[in-house]
Amino acid sequence: MSDVFAPLEQLPQTTRAFCAQTLRAAEITVEQSQRRMDREPLHRAAMWVVRRTQLDFRFLIARDGEDVLFFFVKRQLPSALALSAHLVVSMEAAPPVSPQTPSRDGRTAPTQGEAATRYRLRIPSFLWAKPDAFARTKYAPPGTDERNGILFRVGSHAEWVLAIRDPEHPKKAALCFGPLGQSARPLPLRVADPFLRLTETLRDWLLGPTGSGDIHDLRFPENPSHQSDVHVTLHWFVESYLAMERESAAADSALSSRAMNRPRYQVSGYQAELQVCVDEQGQFANPQTPNPINIGLRLSLRRDRGWLTALIDLLPPDFLVDGALHASFLSALESLFRKEPHPIPQITDADGWSEFLSSARSHAVVFRTGKDGKQDREVFLLPGSCAGKKRTLLVRAMASVSWQKKDPHVALQKGEVCYDSLSASPNLLDEEVASYFLRLCSSLRDWIGRLS
Repeated sequence: MSDVFAPLEQLPQTTRAFCAQTLRAAEITVEQSQRRMDREPLHRAAMWVVRRTQLDFRFLIARDGEDVLFFFVKRQLPSALALSAHLVVSMEAAPPVSPQTPSRDGRTAPTQGEAATRYRLRIPSFLWAKPDAFARTKYAPPGTDERNGILFRVGSHAEWVLAIRDPEHPKKAALCFGPLGQSARPLPLRVADPFLRLTETLRDWLLGPTGSGDIHDLRFPENPSHQSDVHVTLHWFVESYLAMERESAAADSALSSRAMNRPRYQVSGYQAELQVCVDEQGQFANPQTPNPINIGLRLSLRRDRGWLTALIDLLPPDFLVDGALHASFLSALESLFRKEPHPIPQITDADGWSEFLSSARSHAVVFRTGKDGKQDREVFLLPGSCAGKKRTLLVRAMASVSWQKKDPHVALQKGEVCYDSLSASPNLLDEEVASYFLRLCSSLRDWIGRLS
């Protein structure tokens, strides 16, 4: 096993220890309640139990030369970040076990603790995962095939098709865009409208109800030599879930007589948000990896009639649509231009800027386009209104993020408008923002390719 996976190999021990501590605390609570009931009058007697506990932690794995680094707080290192993980695990008192329901073929599902796992991939509806040759010919640039291209159905009603060939190679890349049902036309790579529609589609999908998209069964390669580092990473998270189940089963069989009234406990929630950086073969990137691929995913594990199901969802990398960090970015942006108002037509003072930002706040998107030393280059998509007219701005700024306990603090510098939908200039993005969108499209294509 690669040294990169050594920290992940310890994950089952970590979650098993959490499970053991939960079960021991539950047993002690019941024992102490019973002792009080033996001493106190019946009308004052009460049974106390542990209802629910939760483990919430983050960790990162990086490469610095030949060294593998494992740490819990982001810091500035001359390293390649291979894996960033945020794991939330819950244990909860559960009702008695009911008889298992046979499947349609008459087989009984595995019991708790058995290793049979079903991997399932949920592909968002806006991702045209497997377009046929006819669709590629109609909507995509010439030369697009199942390996080098990606198609999106964008818009509030999926009424537009965006198709890109070779997004990872800006000099070779080509773009087509047009209404669904009509042959798409080629457009310059820096044209704004297709990418703005894609960003809005991603935002609406991330903010919408969970569970949308088509679910596909995944079959991981049985030969370990054919498995990518993404496959192995998912394996160790599944093993950590199973380790908790084994600990719970062992503890239930060894309960003391005074704790027999303790309820049984089960894993009621297990969710990991992962950001992985890999090379073209799906192996973790190192500092020398050319054109690393960033993949974001959410792994959710649950029992379904005895079967352990691992559901994998998309998480676009470096893409904020809500949450505490998103709010901190927007507050910092408002403060930045209130101190130094940017000369935007129709926005002549700080109050006008705050009014526009307020109109855009609920639909704003923040994404990172790169780094400059210790600071990140962030771009804000702001679809709002100004003087009664719809207006979309892209604002770029340098950002520094620090954390005080669990609260983020954002400091911004060098704010500038890099796109204005009401500008008289051509409707084009600048080179940096256009390059980011091409990388995003490449990442979304690779997300499917590395997992399916």
